[in-house]
Amino acid sequence: MVSKIRRDILVVVSAIALAVASAILLVPSASDPVAVGGIISLAPSVTEILFALGAGDRITGATPYCDYPPEARNIPRVGDLGSPNLELLLSMQPELVIAAEFEHKNHPDILRRAGIEVLVVPISNMTDVFNAIDVLGEIVHKTTEAGELRRQLEDQLQQARDLYKNVPPENRPRVYIEVAPRPIMTVGKKSFVNDIIERAGGINVAGELDSPYPVVSPELVVQWDPDVMLIGSMTPQSDASALSGRIGWSGIKALRSGRVINDLSPDLYLRPGPRLATGVLELAKRLHVPQDDGEPAQ
Repeated sequence: MVSKIRRDILVVVSAIALAVASAILLVPSASDPVAVGGIISLAPSVTEILFALGAGDRITGATPYCDYPPEARNIPRVGDLGSPNLELLLSMQPELVIAAEFEHKNHPDILRRAGIEVLVVPISNMTDVFNAIDVLGEIVHKTTEAGELRRQLEDQLQQARDLYKNVPPENRPRVYIEVAPRPIMTVGKKSFVNDIIERAGGINVAGELDSPYPVVSPELVVQWDPDVMLIGSMTPQSDASALSGRIGWSGIKALRSGRVINDLSPDLYLRPGPRLATGVLELAKRLHVPQDDGEPAQ
């Protein structure tokens, strides 16, 4: 089994080379691992992909944030995102540890010296998701399932494009996303969420800001005057009436027209992973599918 894992990883070296643009990196061990114990996933995105490929039963350790699908909540916890409990992890003697990143840069070396393979798979946008599906599919011998998963996601993205293909860019709705209310945080052009908005046929009102997640003033949101508000906090403060109660906000176009989206799970557009395609499609429906009164869905 040990040598099999090493062979599996070597097989995907070519796939990783094709994914250089997405920074998928392999950190090989110095020698063959000396024990077995399944796969440790240190990223919710990795956990979701492995389950979607039908390899969830191979995960023997995960983070507290790995909570989808529901079965993932039963997996033993080995520490936080990118910062595992090394003592616990080493005692489990896994075959392979997969992470999006490591908070402590020496952790891969420690794991390597213990004879454990380490795969770093950053997933921060849809392109990364597709690359990760290919690479992980090779690792767990689920290439057929990986191909089918890719087709499902690509179909969802195409369905989203079809909803606004006849809408000129200048007529697409201007969208404000609120990630947190206190202080007010939105998403800038360097966030993968900006890509989600654009793939859904919207225009991010904060798309010119360099910071991925800038903190902005209430006055700036008023100045932007978005057509649609997508609220990701899903708290009482995200209610349309609460938003209208903010000083100066009652005149914002989205609030005057009632186009506030606060019932779409943030996991569909704020958590990198295979569900991003669903998030794109669901957001596109809200932005472009007419209701009975002829207005786009809210």
